Amino acid sequence: MLYTRVQTITHAYCQSTGASVCVSDENYAPLLEINSGGDSINICSTCKEQGEDAKTKGSYFFYNASCKELHSSAIKESCRSGGSYTYTCKRGAFFWTTPLYIEGQFSGALTGSGMGDSKKIEALAELLFISAMYLSTESENCHVVMKRRAEQQVLISEKLTSLRNQHPSGSIMPEYPMNIEKELLSAIRQGNIGQGKKQLNDLLSLIFFINGEQFSNIQYRAIELVILFSRIYTKMGFSAESIFEINKHALASIKMAAAAEDSAGIEVITDILHQILGETIAEVIAFKGMQHALALKKAEQFILDHIDKKLVLSEIAKVSGLSVPYFSTIFKEEMGENFSDYLNRVRTEKAALLLTTSDLTLSKIAKLCGFEDQSWFSKIFKLHSGMSPGKFRTQRAKTAARIPGVAFSDRYIAMIKP
Repeated sequence: MLYTRVQTITHAYCQSTGASVCVSDENYAPLLEINSGGDSINICSTCKEQGEDAKTKGSYFFYNASCKELHSSAIKESCRSGGSYTYTCKRGAFFWTTPLYIEGQFSGALTGSGMGDSKKIEALAELLFISAMYLSTESENCHVVMKRRAEQQVLISEKLTSLRNQHPSGSIMPEYPMNIEKELLSAIRQGNIGQGKKQLNDLLSLIFFINGEQFSNIQYRAIELVILFSRIYTKMGFSAESIFEINKHALASIKMAAAAEDSAGIEVITDILHQILGETIAEVIAFKGMQHALALKKAEQFILDHIDKKLVLSEIAKVSGLSVPYFSTIFKEEMGENFSDYLNRVRTEKAALLLTTSDLTLSKIAKLCGFEDQSWFSKIFKLHSGMSPGKFRTQRAKTAARIPGVAFSDRYIAMIKP
């Protein structure tokens, strides 16, 4: 099925652009070569002079050892950057390549070849990159993640080079930069994402430089930073349980990345910490931007803790410390939805999670999510998801909804994002 899709897309690409394309597998070996006429022959026009002798050797694209090394290296570079990589061969032919991912794993590449000025080559490379993203399955974000990590590593590498120049081999190593750590926390509290990223890169560069290949030390430092970020959540009224859930996946990922003991693991750790930084600062901005954030946060936590119970507006308003009319008013103003709509949405999100992760009966799920009965559950669920609970479970939707640990803040962040 996938091979058919690849053929269809690459044929269309070649016929519409006049370029040629080679499809390679995960070992960089050519699987399919298509020219602008739609024929599965001769991707590289500069090698036509090799004639039948080249054809008998199997692939024009990988005509000899030097060609194979050139294209394989280019594919590896495109994987590292997460995007397109443009290059030329010794005969002056232009090429561009971009990786394919299947279920999150590198599974091959598309490599184009053609003629034109730099702007045309750039446009052809971008179009092939878009085609590769379309063909990649169960991994819509792989290209984005790899590109983001590559950009982060460029900044880290520049800082590491500067540190090596300042502290040549044999000199006294710098101490852990407590001042940078304090500046990082200050940037987070201020909601300054630009300054926060800079301080985090400065801090990570020093951590990597000081610890070298002592990956266990790098892991401990990364975990310490996650804990430091958690303290910001504590001051915003998050419960210990909520903070644990927020950090659980990140800590496990850091441990796994450090165990790899290589540069790829370092890239993953850097990316995880940047993701946590962005999420934490987004929460800070949301918290500061909401006029009655603390009152709403108390109400939210009570709702999430008692989602399986019957909840009424007066009870929630009492928990928040506000009168019923006032609570109802500010809730609508701050959140953009009334209380009953929010409550049904959260109940539906929990139900979606249980439908895709458990074998519980629909009646049991309805009860656990606080619906009065299965009939009401089905009606509300279909209203929010567009399908019945049974159909949703059967299709096992790729992206199951979840109960956000910070539902108010998630909603508010979405409202204020530019």
